[in-house]
Amino acid sequence: MAYRITSCLLLALAFSFPGGCEERSESGRLREVWRLHAGRGYAQSVVFSPDGKRIAVASIRAPIGAWEGELRPYAFLYIVDVDQGAVVAKLESDHTIQSVDIVDQNTRVLGLFGKQIELLDASTLAVTQTLDKEWYEYCQVLSGEKLVLARSDRRLRLVSMETGKRVYSRRLKRKWPDAPEAWTATSGGRFVAEAMDQQVYVFDFATAQERVWPMSMLMLQINALALTPDGQTLAEVGLGKSIIRDVPTGQVRHTLNVSGTDGDISPDGRLLAISGEELTLWDMSSGTKLDATSSNASCAAFSPDGSHLVTASQGSQSYLILWKVGDPGPGPASLLWGLIPAAVLIVAIAVLLKRRRAKRVAPPPMP
Repeated sequence: MAYRITSCLLLALAFSFPGGCEERSESGRLREVWRLHAGRGYAQSVVFSPDGKRIAVASIRAPIGAWEGELRPYAFLYIVDVDQGAVVAKLESDHTIQSVDIVDQNTRVLGLFGKQIELLDASTLAVTQTLDKEWYEYCQVLSGEKLVLARSDRRLRLVSMETGKRVYSRRLKRKWPDAPEAWTATSGGRFVAEAMDQQVYVFDFATAQERVWPMSMLMLQINALALTPDGQTLAEVGLGKSIIRDVPTGQVRHTLNVSGTDGDISPDGRLLAISGEELTLWDMSSGTKLDATSSNASCAAFSPDGSHLVTASQGSQSYLILWKVGDPGPGPASLLWGLIPAAVLIVAIAVLLKRRRAKRVAPPPMP
């Protein structure tokens, strides 16, 4: 009897709190919507489609130190339906997939496979076209355009998705032709930021000018970069510390006491998400931490409307997690009101058990 009452009490308390038993963060700004097991590996890239209905995630399954070809398949590409939280297409590849984008109303997928840019059919993930047969370090589809921003051998190029040919090329002032350690670009492609050789570079396509500053001494290395949509603020996510920097002046606005593997800025430029051992949410204007939750994620990306955040974790049990980005969780008053349904349920169970017990011990009727 005591076991039944305890079970009912715990169940009532669990359902009385907002969110039930789902994964929640410190302040409640981040709420887990769904969690999808994505095998074993390390996510290289994760991105929403322009309409926010699909998610593309590219990952490698090889352990640290393994080379391409040692494990086959070496990399995976998943297309996930956001509403259902289910994989709708999957591709296995023997080459690393550096970056990926969903284009043309979710009908095509563009990715950097090995060193070549390829267009794939979104339903079958079969290759339909190889763009500009050249070796590239990274690529990104520009919003509202049929152009792909790509970098190859110290050159920034714009490649047409219609013809597959380059339409613009600009040589960058780099000492070495090596691939950058981290990079990012605004959705329109005007600003491109790179980190390499202990330097941070921001190139402006409109003025053809480039700003350069040394990496902060507080950081051991830069793992990721993120630009606000207007290109005026840059987030440098690194090992040891992370930094929010003003691009026009190069001055550091805020130093964040957090290490991360990836970062993304919300479309309105107000929030910064940093993935790593913890998933943290920061205010861009004040540099204050708004929320945190355990994640062990290697990639993070905001949805086009900024209402959701997706993270791709790493390790033997990798998960793709969709988070709802909202206001802080309920305060003490809201939690007290949430206890009312639990109290009503407990009283009803107690009355029911008392009646059943009374029936069992009731004396037999007199003859």
